[in-house]
Amino acid sequence: MFLSKQQQLAEIIRAAIKGGIYAPGSRLPNLRELGDTYGVGASTALQAVRVLVKEGLVTTQATGTYVNLKDVPLPPMAMRHQICAELRTKILDGTYPPGCLIPTSSELACSYGVSSATANQAVALLHADGLIEGRRGIGRRVRNTADWSPELTAGFAETRECEP
Repeated sequence: MFLSKQQQLAEIIRAAIKGGIYAPGSRLPNLRELGDTYGVGASTALQAVRVLVKEGLVTTQATGTYVNLKDVPLPPMAMRHQICAELRTKILDGTYPPGCLIPTSSELACSYGVSSATANQAVALLHADGLIEGRRGIGRRVRNTADWSPELTAGFAETRECEP
């Protein structure tokens, strides 16, 4: 059976959601990023996302496209999600304030006893949520709180700025 590019991309994203790569409540990459990652145009990525919206797997909001919180069969929390959840909490509570570097993937892998691939996946989830930004050779820094979506900061006090 022949699948169109949008159907192929929808299947890839669906598998990533069901496989736990995109956790319930997490934001998917934007249309341009999806297109660049999978070698399709933004319009094809939009059509794939629309398929997933019709299925009820994702929801689009003004701030992006998010995996729905219910009806997503996932395995028990994978280590990448545990690491991501702990780092997210440390970012939101100010342990890692805006402007500060978070631990490298190598440091996380060593601390948690996981592979560097698992640590990279955890960091990628934080990046997809918009909490961190990174540049090759510089590291990954916590983004300014003004750049965070309100959903990420709900229930957390204002964080302090990074001390030099």
